[in-house]
Amino acid sequence: MGATLTEQPGRPSTPDLVSRVRQVHGHWLESYAAMLRFDIASQRTSLPGFLIMQILFGVGTAIIYGSTSGNCPVRRPCSL
Repeated sequence: MGATLTEQPGRPSTPDLVSRVRQVHGHWLESYAAMLRFDIASQRTSLPGFLIMQILFGVGTAIIYGSTSGNCPVRRPCSL
């Protein structure tokens, strides 16, 4: 007979497409995890220094914002 809405000639059915997308998605996640493991392993010597720098930058930013914005007046909404 003729093809239904989910099955067209020359195209896989909808469940086949869903399983194929899940396979590709899983493969992509595994590849991404492998890439991250390789990058972290190759930066083993410099990563602690970068981490300490990020923490110090964050602490410095918090101190600067805290010291400069502590003197701002509080705005009150206008009454109608």
